[in-house]
Amino acid sequence: MKEDTTLYRYDLPYHFTNRSQGKDYLCYILAGYEPVLWNSTLARVEIFQHEKIDYCIVSSGKYDKDLEQIAERNHWSYLYTEQNQVCYIQNLAIELHPNAKYIFKMDEDIFIGKKFFEQMILEFHMIEETGEYEIGFAVPVVPLNCCGYVSYLNMIGRKEDYEKKFGRVYRSRFSGIYLNEVAKFLWDTIDSFDNMAERFLENKENHILGCYYNIGCIMFTRKRWYMMGKWPEIPGESGMGRDEKFIFNDNIEKDMPIYEIGSVLAGHLAFGPQKQYMLQYYKNHFEKYAVNK
Repeated sequence: MKEDTTLYRYDLPYHFTNRSQGKDYLCYILAGYEPVLWNSTLARVEIFQHEKIDYCIVSSGKYDKDLEQIAERNHWSYLYTEQNQVCYIQNLAIELHPNAKYIFKMDEDIFIGKKFFEQMILEFHMIEETGEYEIGFAVPVVPLNCCGYVSYLNMIGRKEDYEKKFGRVYRSRFSGIYLNEVAKFLWDTIDSFDNMAERFLENKENHILGCYYNIGCIMFTRKRWYMMGKWPEIPGESGMGRDEKFIFNDNIEKDMPIYEIGSVLAGHLAFGPQKQYMLQYYKNHFEKYAVNK
């Protein structure tokens, strides 16, 4: 029997600096715990932000002065709660932007490139018009992702190299991507993130993914959020990982697949067990992540 996650709702104090302009598109960025990355990840959102989108930095369980300043500098909204409950604050971010029909959810360790938002919006609407399935959510190609790494290796012609080192590639939440050596291998295939992202803009095909997906960077509709009963707020939980599992299972129940936008690349630095290893890698290879001028 499916767990009922719709009956409980947290009522936590929150603080919201509202700079929304009531746009049709919202991008909320979960941030507050990886400040060493912001001069590349959040800086990229600043540089490549799109005029059609309202942006909101979201901090679950903490306030950060630097994030508030980034939001103020860009005329973005800033939302934070004093208690960490990730599903609650995501629901709150969407509720506080009532005009947003299309929503980007992004984590603070995601790297984007030129035309990221423009291309995601363009392809999302194309799929809405021509796709055989209603969209569960849409994603860019993400190399360090339990499903996206296969697409990435195929697209850059490095699948055979990967398999010589680590064995068969499978789209699976139990794949080898959680190993330090795999994260390093995937990032080593990129000399410059911007150059690789530009290369991906030449891809023309989108794919339906039939696998579990790590949701660090997704696009979905407000209608979809309502259809799944919003993000699940469970008593006594922080919500970490609950959102990912919930939307995946809901996609399956409603026959709403994940669409992968082949022309858009987004980078994910590391999973939890790799964090310290890849933060050192990031510092040692900062030129790889720096924005091309």
